[in-house]
Amino acid sequence: MFSLSHKAKQYSLVALKVLILVGTFYYIYFKLNTTDVSIKKTVYNAFNLSIGSLFYFIALLVMLVFANWLFEILKWKSLISSFNSISFNRAAKESLASLAVSLATPNRIGEYGAKALFYPSNNCKKILLLNFIGNGFQMLVTTFFGILGLGYLVIIFEIDISIYKALLLFFTTIIIGLVSYFFRKKEFIIKGFTIANIYTFYKKISARIKIKTLVFSLIRYLVFSFMFFELLRFFDVQVELIDGFAAIFGMYLVSSFLPSIFILDVAIKGGVAVFVFSLLGVPEISVLCTVFIMWLLNMVLPAIIGSIFLFTLKNQKA
Repeated sequence: MFSLSHKAKQYSLVALKVLILVGTFYYIYFKLNTTDVSIKKTVYNAFNLSIGSLFYFIALLVMLVFANWLFEILKWKSLISSFNSISFNRAAKESLASLAVSLATPNRIGEYGAKALFYPSNNCKKILLLNFIGNGFQMLVTTFFGILGLGYLVIIFEIDISIYKALLLFFTTIIIGLVSYFFRKKEFIIKGFTIANIYTFYKKISARIKIKTLVFSLIRYLVFSFMFFELLRFFDVQVELIDGFAAIFGMYLVSSFLPSIFILDVAIKGGVAVFVFSLLGVPEISVLCTVFIMWLLNMVLPAIIGSIFLFTLKNQKA
């Protein structure tokens, strides 16, 4: 059977990322050049508030950023408690330090190896699997709400989806499920892991930890989405609550499947957000400003703090 070499696969992935990035930048450029709203006007209108209103918004934003990472840290602390009890402070340092490392890798995959560095080598596989499960729960929440959001937008805006495309999606999902089942004993992404042994490891985790992980993932997702909605309102975007959240949910689902790394991530999400929110008639500048601030507060700032922890964290002997 014909198969691509490892180097060919790497080149293909790079080419795909470049293609997506070029397309994204072109789309954003095209949309910005067909709108009459300027960045200067948008920013001026946003900050043209009373001192009290501006202070309230900044306080709310700080609280939401803190809550976002609070529940991510609690999620990791809960997962790691399946074999080792750590303090909240330790969990916070590990989460933020791994974020700093992961931003330079495709789709933050470096987070897996980064967290494993803080533990003895004999616990490496456990750390990788726990991180995979934690991200899996977060993706489950993103997918669930994303499908609801996209479904709502398709119905409300009467977006034409042919029966052919619907059937193609259905059968593709079935095929992926069957392939996953028949190859469950084959190595899965990382050498030494199969779908079967991942599932075995998952079953050993207590129901209490699974429920807590799901709840923390859900709360974090809702906090993140609410923060996005509030930033849109800050930039004077007038949109119905249900329409706005449907667009946010759909945007996060679509962007989560696109390959990206660190600084490219804001461009990819920006392009997807501009496309989705164009259905609601939201100005492109307002959407891009919102995406950029979300990126700064939830990725760049925590990564800067995490990079400091990289030099102070030591390998746990437990």
